[in-house]
Amino acid sequence: MAAFGSSFSSKASLLDPDPVISGPDPTSSHFRFSPMNLFNVEGLVAVITGGGTGIGLMMATALENNGATVYIVGRRVDVLESAAAENSRFGKIIPIEGDITSKESLLSIVDVVKARHGYIDLLVNNAAIARNLYNHPLPTPATSPSQHPPSPPLSPSPDYAATPAPSIKKFQAALWETGTIEDWEASFQTNVTAVYYTTVAFLELLHQGNIRRQRFENGPPPYHSSQVISVSSSGSFRIDAKILSPSYTVSKSACTHLGKTMANLLAPWGIRSNVLAPGVWPTQMTTMPVSGCTKLDPDILASAVPLKRAGTEEDMAGTILYLASRAGAYLNGAVWLVDGGRVVSISSTY
Repeated sequence: MAAFGSSFSSKASLLDPDPVISGPDPTSSHFRFSPMNLFNVEGLVAVITGGGTGIGLMMATALENNGATVYIVGRRVDVLESAAAENSRFGKIIPIEGDITSKESLLSIVDVVKARHGYIDLLVNNAAIARNLYNHPLPTPATSPSQHPPSPPLSPSPDYAATPAPSIKKFQAALWETGTIEDWEASFQTNVTAVYYTTVAFLELLHQGNIRRQRFENGPPPYHSSQVISVSSSGSFRIDAKILSPSYTVSKSACTHLGKTMANLLAPWGIRSNVLAPGVWPTQMTTMPVSGCTKLDPDILASAVPLKRAGTEEDMAGTILYLASRAGAYLNGAVWLVDGGRVVSISSTY
């Protein structure tokens, strides 16, 4: 992946204590609309949770390969180190082992970044888990015969003796036995609660990112202000009966709402908050077998996408380069759906 050119000389990198614009004037008519200016992320400092695999790693790679410094956070240090070694172009993917569901661990993660840079421009809340997976197809009245007396509105029925009413017990059992209450709690802890506390933990560094930019941009707030991106899911909009996981769907819906709420909460400080809602991508979550089940296979899931394919690394690279760069600097409180049209083709709230 080729790096976009920079409008700053080596002395004027955003990594320098006192950056000064040099080189081509970014406001000049011949340079203003150049992709080298609009989509430039050189010097950006980002933190991505769950950045060792999947979509998080795709975003980290795209940013770092185009000049950004990216801290990737996760629990498995070996995975993080391998991801950094295999995907860094400039040696600026930096692994940090940590648990985003722990306040103490979050503070330790922040301390590492603070000691090395003292600020960040972008926080991507990407880490997520999926539990409570339904074993589709769920029982239906047609597949659930019973001799038990029917319930309204089927009762009374003059031909009940000849046509036994279906039993709801198999359907009830399938829902009851899908995971545990603890799985629901874990889903919300990682997919929602951790998004909130990770954002709060990094507020000071996001604020410092804005202060630094004010040194060479007309502000406050700076034109290209600090940003939080919370990665939700296209599944957060689904209300159809074929959702794969109730706890994942509902927690991602909460994540989407939280991301929009934070746009207002953080607005007085000039910190933006946006939501990314990706659809089907080949990630560790969708390619690893779940209890011998293939229902998360991205190729199978992609068959329901109007474009008839899953998202690619290039699709995600283009998305994050837009959101993170000057090109997306006017986005705030937005929900960016990237799913090939899948959600609009099914029952949803989108």
